[in-house]
Amino acid sequence: MKILLDNGVFSHAEFMRPDVQDRRIFWGDTVTVLQVHGLRRKEPQSNYEHQSQIDALFTVGRLIREARIEAYDYGEIAVENYRSTAEFRACNALRACNLNHCPPPLMRSKFASTVNFRESFSKGGRKDQRAGGASEFSQIGFFKFC
Repeated sequence: MKILLDNGVFSHAEFMRPDVQDRRIFWGDTVTVLQVHGLRRKEPQSNYEHQSQIDALFTVGRLIREARIEAYDYGEIAVENYRSTAEFRACNALRACNLNHCPPPLMRSKFASTVNFRESFSKGGRKDQRAGGASEFSQIGFFKFC
């Protein structure tokens, strides 16, 4: 079985969050307040179904580590992960999982980088090339301009 992991999976796989608590230290007549940095388990989701899906990530991680599932991501997801907060790899349901990389299902950068959107939609075959590059279109069904 192959699965594509998105950013929601990666963010929910982190089951701990950083926490800082003030602790009063008594030393004779002196009281000092120090900040103690640590980790705290993330609060459960109020939606039971959503929380049960998050809890299932531990099983998904184990199945990936046992090579019973092949997990994939792609470049755009990796870039978005770089912008996220630092991970605590020891507190991650997907720790030590091998991730494969695949090409994205849709090259959004092609749409964003071209001035000629017809070029993005054209088939690119001999018929289109003879007709000037954009005679007949085979549009992607789920691509919609808003």
